[in-house]
Amino acid sequence: MGRAADERAAHAARHAADIDADRARITKRAERKTSERALKKLTHEVDGKLRFISDPPIITPIEEIAGGVGGVDAELAEEYVLSLIEKYAETLPDDRRHLFQHYKYVHMARKVVGVGSVGTRCWIVLFMSHRRGDPLVLQVCLLYTSPSPRDS
Repeated sequence: MGRAADERAAHAARHAADIDADRARITKRAERKTSERALKKLTHEVDGKLRFISDPPIITPIEEIAGGVGGVDAELAEEYVLSLIEKYAETLPDDRRHLFQHYKYVHMARKVVGVGSVGTRCWIVLFMSHRRGDPLVLQVCLLYTSPSPRDS
């Protein structure tokens, strides 16, 4: 083999080692970030039922949201988000819609996602399977549009 062939082989070996290192790093991260771990981090049991934790301003359970001037009425917010989820469910392929129908609503909370001042308010919604009690958490982010200068 010539020098160029040796360099190509060395480059290929380094590339394969990089791929193996990336695969190991991604696998290790995926093993840490399980849905069970997320559920333990986001919820706790209250009177035998799972509820989202209270960690304002990051996570605010629906029952802690104050209504009134400038506030969000908790019941209206809950109805609105659940109506969005119903509409979302209608868009699912038949097999997924069938699975989703086996879950019932349990609890919801407002969650701030994002970084710093650009955090977006979303809702996290907890469902439990009718059959096996498996949890399902959906995150619902609402997009708000502000009027453009042309609309003024």
